[in-house]
Amino acid sequence: ATTHGSFNVDSDLGLQLTAQPTKWLSGTVQLLTEERNQPNLSTEVEWAFVKVEPLDGLTVRGGRMALPMFMISDTRYVGYANTWLRPPDEVYGLALLDRMQGGDVSYRRSIGSTSLSVSVLDGKSFFESGDAVKASVNEVKGASAQWESDWVTLRVGRVKGIVELGTIGDPYTFSDIGAIIDHSNIVAQGEYVMRRSD
Repeated sequence: ATTHGSFNVDSDLGLQLTAQPTKWLSGTVQLLTEERNQPNLSTEVEWAFVKVEPLDGLTVRGGRMALPMFMISDTRYVGYANTWLRPPDEVYGLALLDRMQGGDVSYRRSIGSTSLSVSVLDGKSFFESGDAVKASVNEVKGASAQWESDWVTLRVGRVKGIVELGTIGDPYTFSDIGAIIDHSNIVAQGEYVMRRSD
């Protein structure tokens, strides 16, 4: 914050393209322009992955994609998709990792009128804090489970990796548990997160 106003902080522009040559194969590319760790807007490729659905409910993706650290990882930069003006930084700023390069496997199964989704991932990421700290994050692995009913969604997940700072490998762990209630005129959402890292 300064003595002058700026639209950069809450402004972003995204463009997403998806091609589906067959029923079971698709590819997605997403560009995002926003203010990153500098005072100017910049454009980067957020997503660039290929998705295969060999069986009903089974999805395999490979490439660059959002790291599923939160319930809203896929929609966190889409303002109108969320209930707030700006995601609370006290929670959503803690992860430090936004995206990864690698792959994930997800399976979704209906259980009566509800559904259960489980997902595992493997790849690498990076951590950047302005010009001061830039580090690769290797051996990124994670798992999550999400249960959905007509008006309740529950999620639990964990991601871990090794932050490479010079010759030092710092273990990094991020755990998340969250719930969304959307019933009649009531919408409530909460997440509890914990990051462990030196």
